[in-house]
Amino acid sequence: DVLTMTPSCKLVSSAQRSMSAEEREGLVQRAFDQLQDDILALEQMVEGCMPEIIMIEESAGLLSGHRTAFEWMQHRCVAWPYRWRFACNDCATLGASHRRRRVLWAAVRVG
Repeated sequence: DVLTMTPSCKLVSSAQRSMSAEEREGLVQRAFDQLQDDILALEQMVEGCMPEIIMIEESAGLLSGHRTAFEWMQHRCVAWPYRWRFACNDCATLGASHRRRRVLWAAVRVG
């Protein structure tokens, strides 16, 4: 079995450029809160069905503008009994018709 997840990218997208420092700070906190909710929900699904493979995709803005959220997510996910790999790629290199950078995670269950 394969479990895939694509958390909402609206709050971490690099399209969120023109805003004040205060607005930006609020956006970063909302993005972190949303990502935490999404990953905690994913964790419950993983515990419930223990899929062989997990795939997660998110906007590359997670790396550039939301490093704390990215690191929290990495820390949370690697605690699961899976072997993880992640990369940041342009979707076009993977066959998509558009050019957007995405962070991609793949995990295989251990044992």
